[in-house]
Amino acid sequence: MGKLRLENIDNIDSLTNMLKLAFSNEDWHNMILIADRLYEESSVLYYYQLNQPSSKSSNDRPLIYYLGFSQLCKGEAYQKLKRYSESRDCILKYKDLSWVKGVDEKDKFIIKDFSIFALGNTYTIDLMEGKEDVLKEYVQYLKQYPREIIAGMVTIFECAIKKNLPIEWVKKYSRRSVNG
Repeated sequence: MGKLRLENIDNIDSLTNMLKLAFSNEDWHNMILIADRLYEESSVLYYYQLNQPSSKSSNDRPLIYYLGFSQLCKGEAYQKLKRYSESRDCILKYKDLSWVKGVDEKDKFIIKDFSIFALGNTYTIDLMEGKEDVLKEYVQYLKQYPREIIAGMVTIFECAIKKNLPIEWVKKYSRRSVNG
């Protein structure tokens, strides 16, 4: 596939949909380009709103979501490309979005959600880099945030296969905590 021409796309909801499509097609290189464009456009809107407080955006979600989502997706693409250092740089950008001003009280959960995603993605990269000592912490994380369990278990199984990790204890450990 050729290089995407994104310079004329400024609708952040459209860019978000393009990111989701690129992810489903495992198009990691274009995903990085789209994520950069989404971050750029949402940053422009964010700074515009800071200077024009009476203006409100007409996007599907609050701007803080787009700022975080762009970096989450970019980091995921770098992870899939095994460019772990660059993925970690992205994680740092969405790990703590508390710097974003003007977030409505009802939207503050977005900051917490991206922080949770950052922790899980850090564990993922640690495992991919061979840091097996984080496995117990990762399983604890998955037990605490069950909506992450499918992605987390896929990561654990991938690492177990690639690095010949014994993970039978994970199954026992998980079952014991679920059943009491």
